[in-house]
Amino acid sequence: MVAAAPHDDAATLALEVYVHRVRREIAAAASSLSRLDALVFTGEIGWDQPEIRLAVCRGLRQLGVPAPVRGNRDDDGPVGPAGATVSVLVIEPREDLQIATDAAAVLP
Repeated sequence: MVAAAPHDDAATLALEVYVHRVRREIAAAASSLSRLDALVFTGEIGWDQPEIRLAVCRGLRQLGVPAPVRGNRDDDGPVGPAGATVSVLVIEPREDLQIATDAAAVLP
């Protein structure tokens, strides 16, 4: 896996386990839905880890999730192929806005 240092077996295994668990949880959640319209990535793997997004999506082909065709983004939006049954989206995390909103709510 690209995110692990070359020849670092422990890091590679940790990333493989992580990707497996992300896939497992997405598949479990999808099984409760009548259909899956989109898979949205945000936060660290959503914005800065295209190799993790790719590995997650590749393991969800049975759900109609396509592999992303674009890497990191400078703006929000789709990273999957046009016309795919399930859209793959990347949304920039904006924790700073949430912190500012929460802080403003408690100030007099």
